[in-house]
Amino acid sequence: MNTVKLLDNYFEWLKKGYTINHLGKCDEIVTPFVDDINDNITIYVEEVSDKQIMLTDDGYTITNLEFMGIKLTPTRRRLIDSVCQQFHIKIIEDETLSIVGTPKEFPIMKYQLTSAILRINDISFTQKENVKNFFAEDVLNYFDTNNFGGLPTSVRGQSGVEYKFLYALPKRKDKPLILFNIQNNISANEIMLDAFKHNDIKKSANLSNMYAQSRYVVIFNEKQKNISEKAAKIAQAYDIDVISWENKAALAELKN
Repeated sequence: MNTVKLLDNYFEWLKKGYTINHLGKCDEIVTPFVDDINDNITIYVEEVSDKQIMLTDDGYTITNLEFMGIKLTPTRRRLIDSVCQQFHIKIIEDETLSIVGTPKEFPIMKYQLTSAILRINDISFTQKENVKNFFAEDVLNYFDTNNFGGLPTSVRGQSGVEYKFLYALPKRKDKPLILFNIQNNISANEIMLDAFKHNDIKKSANLSNMYAQSRYVVIFNEKQKNISEKAAKIAQAYDIDVISWENKAALAELKN
């Protein structure tokens, strides 16, 4: 097998995949690489001095994430910053990814910018734990933006186990304590765990009226996975309210 020949063929194919458009002060380079919505990745090159050039994405990458409805929460921002640092990319005005160097450095600059664009495009499809964290952060941001007035809390059940909750609404005059569990990927097993927690908390040794009458709410990501009939029956049997993240009207009622 002639691997050198294979590489030569690949490079020839790659070269034919590029298109250059002259746009006055800069040139537009349409690459053969595609992003997550199957659009060709485009970069722009312009001279910034006699000895330096700048490559940018013209703000497309980050703007595209927002266009797809992906909120740039602090967690996502940290991931974007980490990718940019890895590939020596700077974010300049209007969320533009950029890199500056000499014409001689163009190959590595182009590689670094393209790599950063591809990595940032995939930011919502990274590790499952990150996706889970993103969803929880979106829910908590919603609570904060809409002034729900809750806080993280921990509650010890009758068994002695301490359960931590990312969010809880305190007991008010005519409203019980509301404990929230946020599930990106809802399942019957998770609801069974919630049922055990809620039952254990209600039977707490404190026998506090606050815990005995507490309300347990599960918020789930319907776009990730809908609740099964089995999970819904378990929730109903153990007095657990299951609310889709898409159902903002039901969430808003919890505040009132």
